[in-house]
Amino acid sequence: MKRTVPQVISLAAIVTGVVLFVVTMLGIDRTETMNEVRRLGVLLPIVLLPSVGWHLLRAAGWYICFPIEE
Repeated sequence: MKRTVPQVISLAAIVTGVVLFVVTMLGIDRTETMNEVRRLGVLLPIVLLPSVGWHLLRAAGWYICFPIEE
């Protein structure tokens, strides 16, 4: 089965993402990361809020840039 160019690009992006995730997981100190999470405790969601806001803003920007055609 011959793949189309968008399929090949999507597959390459997925493979690249998985490889980068694995490299990151192998490169971090998991013990120290878990200690930091425990230290933050209930404040962890508050620390993550700026990232959530950033992603929501970015999604809203894409939504505005590509309106639904009726």
